[in-house]
Amino acid sequence: MKKTLLCLVLLGLNISHALSKESIRDRVLEILPKELSSLTSKETRKDLETKFSSKIQKKDQPDTLYLKYFEDKNDVTIGTKEGKFNYLYVEFPRSVSDSKEQFYSKIVSELSEAQKKKIAEENQKKISHETGRYIIIDLPEEGLKLEFINNEQKSLHSAIIFPKERQ
Repeated sequence: MKKTLLCLVLLGLNISHALSKESIRDRVLEILPKELSSLTSKETRKDLETKFSSKIQKKDQPDTLYLKYFEDKNDVTIGTKEGKFNYLYVEFPRSVSDSKEQFYSKIVSELSEAQKKKIAEENQKKISHETGRYIIIDLPEEGLKLEFINNEQKSLHSAIIFPKERQ
């Protein structure tokens, strides 16, 4: 009886721990302002233009809105496809990325060995002027692509976030 009770308690703790564990996607979305983190594929280009009207820098391309969101540059891009929200590209300001100390190591610690190996291989394949400047973590299963600066701090530089429905 005691063994069964102990097993049930341990099972309950494991289940509650698994359910309470935040996904990498959720951690990234937490960093963003609510109006960016809550975008869905149901939102139309017109909805997006209305919502972000005061921040739009450029909207001359039919599938892209460029926003001056955090700083004095186009640091947020909203991509649309067939008139609906398709992706969000965010270049994080220093104040945000610096506040997420150890974010890189926390993310990497949650990856499987296969994911770590794949990321290492993909980052070694790059042949461009940016080779070695950034570490890219592509997580299609989370609808996420993260770019960290390849230095001691490994600050989060940018993220591409796809709608949850696309995962």
